[in-house]
Order: sequence, then C-alpha cells, then structure tokens
Amino acid sequence: MARSPLRLAQGLLLAPVVFHCPGRHVSHRLTFVVDTGSSRTFLSWSDAREMGIDFDSLPQADRAVAGIGGVAETRKVLEACFLYLEFDDGKVESVAFPEGLQVYRIPSKKGKSLAPAPSLLGHDFMERSGWTLLLDFARKRLEFEKR
Repeated sequence: MARSPLRLAQGLLLAPVVFHCPGRHVSHRLTFVVDTGSSRTFLSWSDAREMGIDFDSLPQADRAVAGIGGVAETRKVLEACFLYLEFDDGKVESVAFPEGLQVYRIPSKKGKSLAPAPSLLGHDFMERSGWTLLLDFARKRLEFEKR
C-alpha cells in the first residue's frame, strides 16, 4: 500500500496537489482542503487568480453553492483538469475531471474585500480516485492510501 500524506493546520485537513489544466496551459502547486462535507471538488477564486484564470471571465456554473460560509457564486473552467498527488512509493497519481471544475467565490461583505479561500477536494474526488482517506489522530497518520 502506498500513502500520500496530508497535514492538519488550524483544524483543516490539507492535501498538497498539483493542479493541471492543459487546455488553459496552467500547472500549479496548490493546497486543497479535504472537505468530507462537500459533494464536489472546487477550485477557489483566489487559487484561480493566482494561476492567471479570471473568475469573472468564466461562464456561469449551473447553480450557486451553499455551505457553512454561506452562498457562493460559481463559475466553471470548461477544459479538462487533472489533480496530481505524490505517494510514498515515488509515484504520482492523477484524478481526472474531464468535464472541468467549478470555481467558487464567496461574495464580499459590505465594505470588506474578498478574502482568499481554499480550494476543496470533495466526495467526487475521493470516489474517482478510489483511495481510502485514513485519519488516525492518535498515531498522527492522516493520508490518502491506495492499494
């Protein structure tokens, strides 16, 4: 079995990921939050901006998304996207999103600028990967495991 380590910071489970979108000529190392409460994987507007993807120029997604932080506006990267994780056996494994990924932005509050937001790995990522999410806090083992 090979493992891809995750880390815990400020109560969030973080995964180092390489985001790759060949159709947009974008490849970038990002940190995604493993969000077991999200059905979908989302790229944050701030990560998109860091890679030169303009949120406002993307087409509207099919619907807005609601979560703990409220309702977020969503747009869509239409090109195929790939998320790569490194495992301790030296291999890099990918999870494909051939239909593209949604990008979200939480609206600013009156007089306040938009804060950076994390990109999220949701259930669809975990189902597509086929990996096991292993959380053993007593042994400090937080990782994706592949068989």
